[in-house]
Amino acid sequence: MSRRAARLPLARCPSRNRSVARYFFEITNGGVHPDDVGTECRDLKEVHAIALRTLTSIAGEEAAQHDRHSVTVMVRDEAGHPVLDTTLTLTTAWLNRTRN
Repeated sequence: MSRRAARLPLARCPSRNRSVARYFFEITNGGVHPDDVGTECRDLKEVHAIALRTLTSIAGEEAAQHDRHSVTVMVRDEAGHPVLDTTLTLTTAWLNRTRN
């Protein structure tokens, strides 16, 4: 996994006048990549959106390299409690042709 993909959700910051909480997006992609910085999010809807964008971004980079690949994003709150666990599995099946 590229470092760029792991840091993609951290670039987004909400406006300062809203109540926010910090969430940590741990990525599992051929190894565990902890998030020691976290991301401030307005609500759980934003947490979910960031997790999905992270999964699809990493899958897009990895798709050409693997016929089967899974990426997981585990989100924890500031107290370390799990909030969201989401996994994307990409499977390619070659049919009736020789793979190059």
